[in-house]
Parts: sequence; C-alpha cells; structure tokens
Amino acid sequence: DRRGEGMSSLTVKVQDQGTGISEADQKLVFDKYKQVGDVITDKPTGTGLGLPISKEIVEMHGGKIWVESTIGEGSTFAFRLPLATVVDTGVSSIDVQDYIAQLHQVSEQTANRTQTVLVVDDDAAIREMVTQILEEAGYGTLEAADGVEGLALARSEQPDVIILDVMMPRLNGFDCAAALKGDPHCRRIPIMMLTVINQAQRAFGLGVEAYLTKPFDEQKVITEVRRLLNKRLEPRRVVVLGQKEDSRTVLEQLKKTSANTTHIDNLTGLQSALSSHDPSVTLVVGAEFQENEKRLEVQRLVGSQPCLVLYINEED
Repeated sequence: DRRGEGMSSLTVKVQDQGTGISEADQKLVFDKYKQVGDVITDKPTGTGLGLPISKEIVEMHGGKIWVESTIGEGSTFAFRLPLATVVDTGVSSIDVQDYIAQLHQVSEQTANRTQTVLVVDDDAAIREMVTQILEEAGYGTLEAADGVEGLALARSEQPDVIILDVMMPRLNGFDCAAALKGDPHCRRIPIMMLTVINQAQRAFGLGVEAYLTKPFDEQKVITEVRRLLNKRLEPRRVVVLGQKEDSRTVLEQLKKTSANTTHIDNLTGLQSALSSHDPSVTLVVGAEFQENEKRLEVQRLVGSQPCLVLYINEED
C-alpha cells in the first residue's frame, strides 16, 4: 500500500460478523474506559482500555487505527503503519569520540546509582511485603495500585525493574505489559510478573522477562530481580555495520570502552547479528549503507531496536 509521496505502508484489518457498531458509538470505541453496545443485551466486559492502548501504540509508530462497521453486518478494525519514510536530509553532527564517551558514561551512571524497582499490585498488603523485601536488599522502590498508575509511573520515573500483578482494576497486568513493551521509552525495562494466575507463556509472548506465582518465596523474588538487573547492566552490545576502512575510527574508539562490539560488513551478517546479539545500539557507517535503498533495508532489519547512522569525516 502506498500513501503519499515517498511513503510505503502496511495495512492490517481484522473483521467479524457480529452485530456491528452504530455510527455514534464508532466515535467512542478508542476513548478510555468506554465500552459501547447495549449494556443489557451485550454485557460488555473488560477495562475499556484495550483499544485506547492499541491506538496509542499505533500512533507512537506513526500509524493510524480506525473502525468501519455496519449494524447487523459486523465490524472491521484496521491499522496502518508506515514501512519507510523519505530519508531525512538534515544531519546532526557529533564527534565520534564524544558519542563513544556518552555510551561509556551512561553505563557507569547506571551501574553506580541505587537501582529502583516499581511494584504494581492492587493488594496493599502484597505491595508492602514486596517493597519491604526489596528495601532490605538495598533497592529503592516505587508503588502503584493498578496498571494505569503503574504505566504512568514507569513512563515518568523510568525504574530499573517492574514487578507486575495480573488481576488489577482499570488495567490488568497483561495489558499494562503490552503497553510498556510497545513504548520506546519503556520497552527495555525488565518486567517480572508476580501473580496467582498461571499464564507464563502468555506473559513471555508479550516480552515479559520473568514470571513467578503467588504465594512466592521471598529469596526467589530477590534472585530474579538481581538476575534482571545484572542482565541490564551487562556491557553494552554494539553492532557496527560498514566496511572495515569506514568503520576503523568507530571500532578503535569502542575498544577503549567496556562495550561488547561486533563488526559486520554486509546486510546478511547484520540480520544474523541482530538475532544473536540483541545489541543495545546498531551503528551504521560507510557510504554504501547510507544510500536510500540500503538505509531502508537496514531500517527494516533493525525494526524498533536503537540504530544510529554515523557520517564519518576522516579528515576531521
């Protein structure tokens, strides 16, 4: 699908053959806490947040979501996401050594500060118990009484780990986890679910990193938190894409840091490196990968992972 000059997009549609949604209600389905339909005959269930969260995630990626429906014939929910955009001609300059130093500084700051865990649970007694366990182990804590509050705190405070219950009012743990993993600012925060519900595979499918069931062992909670923190504090993994001559300056600077560096000189190798290394950032250097067609291919492979294109001026 092509929409507008220089823009390719992907449209996904989900259709049903239900009772349909009135034109008036179609304007409300993406509003928070709105559940349309006849509350007597249709008995809508849920939080009323699934579609608003979907809308937020789609729009965060530059897309659009909408509904088409006819009473008595069913509904079609659809969203469109851009596959590629025109390459930005504006280039911001940064000294390569300054950028490498910033990578190193962020790693040091993260390692040296007190780590914070956000505990999201509607049971005040459970929150108090978990926060006490964490604080005795030397961690800072934040508390939220439901998924909506937890999502807001995660976005504003950027905790190092999130402990998330499932059965909560307003926004359940699965929907909260989906929203967090769909947010570019929160998706790299590890999530541990702590719940009476035994649906670990569903959680892992959303990108949740750990799953424990209640009643829980206190030491197991601390062990899992430490594992998630240690994984996050591992040396930053950097994939450098470019011919050896073009990459020389960046590779030399990265050797002076604790970054775990992988050098790739072709797109086939990039795809393999992204799968096996899950890099913190991909650096693209070399003129051959900065042409429009190649950059779009790099964008497709990298997807939502952090990627930075460096224009190296060897004369500087």
